[in-house]
Amino acid sequence: MILAQLKQNISFTDIAKNTNVTTQTVINYFKKYVDCKRKPLPEVLSIDEFKNLSYGKGKYACLLLDYQTGEIVDVLPNRRLDYLQFYFNKIPIEEKENVKFLISDMYDGYKHLHEYVFHDSTFVIDAFHYIRYITEAFNKVRIRVMKSFSKTSKEYKLLKRYGRLLSKDSNKIHEETKTWPLINKEMSTSIFINYLKTIHIDLATAYDLKEEYFHSYKRKTFDQAEDFLTYYINKMEVSCIPEFNDVASTFTNWKEHIVNSFNKDEYGKRMSNGRIEGTNGKIKAIKKISFGYDNFYHFRNRIMYIINEDEKPLEFPKKDVDLEKDISLYIHKRGVYTKGFIHSKDQRSNGYGIVNKEYASHPLMTDKEAISYIKSKGLSKDELSELNSWIRERNSFYSNPVNAVDENGEVLDFIQYIQTRNKNK
Repeated sequence: MILAQLKQNISFTDIAKNTNVTTQTVINYFKKYVDCKRKPLPEVLSIDEFKNLSYGKGKYACLLLDYQTGEIVDVLPNRRLDYLQFYFNKIPIEEKENVKFLISDMYDGYKHLHEYVFHDSTFVIDAFHYIRYITEAFNKVRIRVMKSFSKTSKEYKLLKRYGRLLSKDSNKIHEETKTWPLINKEMSTSIFINYLKTIHIDLATAYDLKEEYFHSYKRKTFDQAEDFLTYYINKMEVSCIPEFNDVASTFTNWKEHIVNSFNKDEYGKRMSNGRIEGTNGKIKAIKKISFGYDNFYHFRNRIMYIINEDEKPLEFPKKDVDLEKDISLYIHKRGVYTKGFIHSKDQRSNGYGIVNKEYASHPLMTDKEAISYIKSKGLSKDELSELNSWIRERNSFYSNPVNAVDENGEVLDFIQYIQTRNKNK
């Protein structure tokens, strides 16, 4: 009864009420009987991010999805490139070679992941994300032109009131004849749009650029895509409109992968991240009932248990020792250690020790992953000492004293911070 309700998007508290047990009992059942394993990498792998839990490692978590079945492959606590490389490096090469297509948005980390890990696959950019650049460029032009007029002027009011109409694909606009407010003239929708275009030459040019892409890209085949994109980039470059010049530069940098988005699947549809975006919507609903997850691993388990239809509970409950590994980010090899996050190499056990659960209340890696991560960074004795001091002061391992960020705006963890700082000295 409890396990069946855990498959539904119901909070632990509501399940407890439905089954006449305490909330902690439901949580204990979940921890003992739900253990979702990573699925094999599919031929077509979709990757996207979603807003992480408040205590998550990084602003965004990462979702891996089988494009063909819609099944979640895995949910990762971070979309940072170094973490993704570490994660995929543990997967056998033969399995990674099974991936023929990688679909994502235009996040640089995924582009580099393709280069480093899935270089033999075809990297596809989801059409929604690059088309958005065109729509946003047009809106920037509209706002720039609008602000060149007085707020009391007719031009300003027209461009402000009908901004949404101008931004739409004209093929999706309902054609009707009516009297339009602010000008008090009767005309069809298409004629009214042409009237708005006469307000400024940049607005007219930007509108035509937007519409040309909307009308053309759906009709182009994969074989025609490269020539079409070359033509369109050139047209944006010679438009002398700064907002579209920027889009031209972006499209040039991503050209090969945008062309790949014209590939079609076995059903004749363009490959996209539409399916994974739908899954992200389901995850948002699960987040709303996220009370009771004391670490990311449990949150991940609930996501996969609810969304993947074939996920089944364990036949036998986990052993206590397995539960302890799930909920902690510390390890005692031998003996008693003093407080700190990680100590230098223990000569007795020939291993590294991550200790003191109090300082890792929101763990996002298993003990083995954390140890491997820290070892892979090759910390010097001084850097290791500095890390211990930082943690002893009750600071988060996933933060730094000046809130330094990487090129993607992600906060550097303390190891990345001190190594970057020392490198720049």
